[in-house]
Amino acid sequence: MIKALAGMADMLPGWVWALLLTLCLSITLVQRHQLGIVRADLRQADRAVGTLTSERDDAREAATICSDGVEDLLDQAARRAAAAAPVLDQARQGALQHQQRAQQILSTPAAVPDDDAASARARIAAWLQGRGQ
Repeated sequence: MIKALAGMADMLPGWVWALLLTLCLSITLVQRHQLGIVRADLRQADRAVGTLTSERDDAREAATICSDGVEDLLDQAARRAAAAAPVLDQARQGALQHQQRAQQILSTPAAVPDDDAASARARIAAWLQGRGQ
């Protein structure tokens, strides 16, 4: 191969060799410049990855704190529900008694037929008498 190149050196004028050498050097310089740009882009990407990693870690920490807070609230809600259960049962019993009394009053026929006012006075009198006992 070297012999072939040596034989070509005699065939080509000097300016062609200078042009080829300039072309090779230009290509080398362009490649080095592009390599520098690629390296700068890689450094910038590394910084971006570091920032994203930091943001991810911050988000994980915030999510953990939030989950812990939710668990605390669930525990507190369970304690309050347990504490309120007896009071709620008592309120249900009272409501049931009042509902039964209301049904009894509504199902009682009028004390004075065809006179709503007299029936109301009779019911109020009976109610007041019952409250006085």
